[in-house]
Amino acid sequence: DLGSGIIVIPFLSLLEAVAIAKTFTKGEKLHATREMIALGMGNLVGSFVSSYPVTGSFSRSVINNTSGVRTPLGGVVSGSFVLLALCVIAPLFHYIPKSCLSAIIFSAVIFMIHFEDIPEMWKGNKVELIPFFTTFLLSFIFGLEYGLLFGIAVALGILLRKQNEVDISVTTKKV
Repeated sequence: DLGSGIIVIPFLSLLEAVAIAKTFTKGEKLHATREMIALGMGNLVGSFVSSYPVTGSFSRSVINNTSGVRTPLGGVVSGSFVLLALCVIAPLFHYIPKSCLSAIIFSAVIFMIHFEDIPEMWKGNKVELIPFFTTFLLSFIFGLEYGLLFGIAVALGILLRKQNEVDISVTTKKV
């Protein structure tokens, strides 16, 4: 039973792909809409052959970036190493403590968190901090799925509130 995962998994894959693209664009303009369309088309085509969902990979992207990979062939090579690791080394991962594996993942993605954005949000529009902290805190308390769902709901609520604010100005002319 997937439960809330049915809603959260597509959002996570889109967020992950856009976050990877934003991290590694190196000054180029990012077209997030194109990323989402490409993921959607990949998943649509993959659904006809029972493939796993198409998404990005933080760890492989970090390894490819730090290794200086510049061509799509690097993805094929790193994917081959992943398959080899799954077939040969995966049984040995059972003996590695989960805290060590989480430390590896944490060290791979810590540079993607931009702590300098928080004071900028504080100086600018403080309302933008509400979805940020809601998602952050509820992800720790209830888990990532529910934290993201509540964060998205709060962000949509704030957006709808802003859209419904009416700014009326009355001007009069003497005739």
